[in-house]
Amino acid sequence: GFVIDKYHAEDITIHEFAHAIHLIGIAPRDTSFNTKLQLALNDALAKGKWVNTYAGTDIYEYWAEGVQSWFNVNAEVAAPDGKNSPINTRNELKEYDQALYQILSTFFPEVTEQISCHSVPFTR
Repeated sequence: GFVIDKYHAEDITIHEFAHAIHLIGIAPRDTSFNTKLQLALNDALAKGKWVNTYAGTDIYEYWAEGVQSWFNVNAEVAAPDGKNSPINTRNELKEYDQALYQILSTFFPEVTEQISCHSVPFTR
């Protein structure tokens, strides 16, 4: 039988690659980057944002979940469920968490193309 992808509603490749960009590409070259992320996350959590979501776990998941939303490939749920939230697109992120949006905008262009392993339907 086929194994069901537990990440079928999102692009986990983008999420994991975001960790590589953060840990290998940005943080070693900008020693203040993790502090910027921590301050933004602390502010968001103090405002009641990202509660009961993976993004609220720590700066690493805050960044990676933000990158997924930046590229419009995050899963969406009606209410936070311990992993996802209703915030799953760049536009929603811009409205919801300006600080994270601003950080991401310094590294990624506002592309309109769908960048995802799910952008082409699977066929056999």
